Amino acid sequence: MTKIQWTEEKVLEVIEEARDTGIEFARNKLADLQSCGPKYAVMDDGTAKCVGTMLDVCGFANLNIPAKGKFYILCKKLTTEGHGFRCSRGYYGGGRLSIYGSSVRQEMSVNVAACQGQASVLKKYGIIARVESRID
Repeated sequence: MTKIQWTEEKVLEVIEEARDTGIEFARNKLADLQSCGPKYAVMDDGTAKCVGTMLDVCGFANLNIPAKGKFYILCKKLTTEGHGFRCSRGYYGGGRLSIYGSSVRQEMSVNVAACQGQASVLKKYGIIARVESRID
């Protein structure tokens, strides 16, 4: 693999490619969930009546990336400029990268799929990204 010359423009190009791939992964996962039908009933605590259904548990996902190097430094710098992503220090080390707009759903597995797509793009450019998720 040839070494990438990271510039602000290159970072934005890679983030946009990651977002687009994340959208594709998220749509495919959502289609799978919808074909299986609802997984959970949402119950009203007071009446014990079913008030809705859910395809999956609600949850978030983001990427953990190395908190060093030109890519990370530029991502942190560009975070404040309204480019539709946020890069910061991770809670447990490394950097946290959240690319917005790949999934506008609450289903955790859809959000995880979006991040898996994003991670696959980053890997092409030599950035190792690990998907982190949590139930809401």
